Amino acid sequence: MQEYLKASSICLTKGTTPSHVNVNLPASKSISNRLLILRSLSKKKLDIRNISLANDSILLQDILLKNEGEINVQDAGTTARFSLAWACIENTSRKISGNQRLSERPMLELITALRQLGFNIKCLEKEGFFPVKISPINFSELQNKVTISASRSSQFISALCLIAPFLPQGLFITLEGDVSSKPYIEMTLSLLKELGVSCFWNGNIIEINPNVNLAGNIEVEADWSAAAFWYEAVSVNPDITVFLSGLKKESIQGDCEVVELYSKVSVNSVFKNNGVEIWNNNQQICLTKVNFSNTPDLAQAFIVTCALKRIPIIIAGIHTLKNKETDRIKALQNELEHLDTKLAEQGNEYHLRCGIAPIKEEFNFKSYSDHRMAMALAPVIFLSKKVVINDPKVVTKSYPNFWDELEKFGILNS
Repeated sequence: MQEYLKASSICLTKGTTPSHVNVNLPASKSISNRLLILRSLSKKKLDIRNISLANDSILLQDILLKNEGEINVQDAGTTARFSLAWACIENTSRKISGNQRLSERPMLELITALRQLGFNIKCLEKEGFFPVKISPINFSELQNKVTISASRSSQFISALCLIAPFLPQGLFITLEGDVSSKPYIEMTLSLLKELGVSCFWNGNIIEINPNVNLAGNIEVEADWSAAAFWYEAVSVNPDITVFLSGLKKESIQGDCEVVELYSKVSVNSVFKNNGVEIWNNNQQICLTKVNFSNTPDLAQAFIVTCALKRIPIIIAGIHTLKNKETDRIKALQNELEHLDTKLAEQGNEYHLRCGIAPIKEEFNFKSYSDHRMAMALAPVIFLSKKVVINDPKVVTKSYPNFWDELEKFGILNS
């Protein structure tokens, strides 16, 4: 793997395709990062097993362990938002910064909410964006009520929920507008409840009671978001059965919706032996519209799937993709052109319009410094002879062993 991660690009070609593959998935980055914040702030011992080895999780662990005055979150959006809330609770003077792309990603709603509670946050360059400086405050003067727009990012809400048990009076959060990526907030609350925190979500109000003594022994689930790329591979490869280990049917991850999503494009799923077995049933596809409001991390894999299978669909709920590691909508529009497919904006929706030209034998794709772009484009190799993807190391953000796992499908890397 290491040689691929040092290269400027990776070249994929096909060898002999096996009939069955066992895939190892990474631990959930989303669950890991939430638990790391809670473990750091808890006054009691919280044991976490199977912590994610993704770059974002390793970075967050380093930040929490070093406990230094200046924090560099690099390009990690989740780490940035969670670290900001965590640093406020730590109540010391700190500067938090990131790379250029991170400094372009909006943080205003979270910064404003934390200020409402009484925390002292100063934006050092542009209001509502990193870098920021946090200064100590008097904890006894903190408020316990905040109002925040819920449409921009669920991570803002989750960041507030994670620090809520450690506030003197807990926290009442009033959500305004449509809730974006609701399952990620539900994940956060589920973890809090599992660790003994009393919390409720009724209508547009989230109530979390104080409890600084979180304790327990918890194992991180395998990552359903990462599973999407193997569902994509199976959907365009009818001669292979794949077993994805470590996945739970009753998962706190909203992206377990990938099972239902891909059933619409002929992928069967059967849970057994602490995992799920998937295969292509070659049934007729009847699909016209998909809404990714609750599962935006599944969008890239599924949109590329539909492009490869020539399924014209209407796509809703992907507005948050513009503010990720890259503008994922623009990146998809650019790379889908190579597949004779257009992703056309029409009001609040996007129309996937597929051409009739056969899939070409060779492709050269850009990853846009985005792990999900690289992984979503990799399965194109199953319908072509050669696929080159630039900057292969980007997968380490969430799935460090992705290229090794792809080799199991008879895909040769160079």
